[in-house]
Amino acid sequence: MVGLRTLAKTIIARLPVPAQYWIKWTIRCLATYFARKGEQHITAPKGEQQIPVLSRGTPASMDGLVSQMVTVEQMRSDVFNYWADCLKHPIKLDRKLWEFVYALQALRETGNLAPGRRGLGFGVGGEPIIPLMVNNGCRIVLTNQNEEKARDEGWVKEIDQYVQFVADPSEILRFNHGGLSDSKTFQEEATYRDVDMNFIPEDLRGFDLVWSLCAMEHLGSLANGIAFVHNSLKCLKPGGVAVHTTEFNLSSDENTVEEKLLVLYRRRDLLELATDLANQGHLIDLNFDPGDPQINSYVDTPPYRRSVHSKIYVGEYVTTSFGLIIRKNPLDIRGRRL
Repeated sequence: MVGLRTLAKTIIARLPVPAQYWIKWTIRCLATYFARKGEQHITAPKGEQQIPVLSRGTPASMDGLVSQMVTVEQMRSDVFNYWADCLKHPIKLDRKLWEFVYALQALRETGNLAPGRRGLGFGVGGEPIIPLMVNNGCRIVLTNQNEEKARDEGWVKEIDQYVQFVADPSEILRFNHGGLSDSKTFQEEATYRDVDMNFIPEDLRGFDLVWSLCAMEHLGSLANGIAFVHNSLKCLKPGGVAVHTTEFNLSSDENTVEEKLLVLYRRRDLLELATDLANQGHLIDLNFDPGDPQINSYVDTPPYRRSVHSKIYVGEYVTTSFGLIIRKNPLDIRGRRL
């Protein structure tokens, strides 16, 4: 048995990095599924306590948003239903839909879904929020990793979360999800360029808003994702708003996943980020309210059914979506409020 394991590891080590990643992911998911088949509640790894709730301000809801995690209560709200209808999306308890709604609602509440607002999206893929932003008068720059690098890392075929863009300007309509926006208006208000989120070009500056949805956890390490958040704020005007979502580790505040294509952020990582941002004069309010434990205890297991898809197992860890809303320091370089 030991010999077979050694042989398997040797073979896997010789494969391209994306193939190694997905083989290891598959093995981990299968092991989790068979070990926890039928289990439908959140548990902490042996020897670790469940993460305590830290709540600032009001309990998490879909209006008056702060930086918070998805809950079933939010996905049953009128606000959630309203945006799902705008997106022409079936209403279901799906955390990916929650991320779309969270971003749109956060931008509305901060006054950034309005004519004349300039937006910058990172790793946008085929997000359906893009045409709705255009419909509300935003002028937006859309970015993705360049196709060659995306293909090398497995984002084009293996994961199918990459929208290929070609030189023809008419191809910007690839991002007009479902034709939700008028084609002529979309072509006038949306532009595209390749951008590596680990190396944001210095000419991308002066935006009113920036956003990314579940992209910062795919930048190679926990530190890279945190650095991206800080660097994204450089793209904003003073007082501008950044909205990001990411994977949040509910099981452990000590151990986590940190691999080339996926990391899981812990409570301590987000608290450290918030502290650093606050020390720089940026505004962020964290809320770790997990919602009513009676209706938020279900955890989807591989193969994911997506019936109540607010939490899933990633290996031994329970993870969910967490949204961040950050307002850039509203003072200019001379300390004057703008």
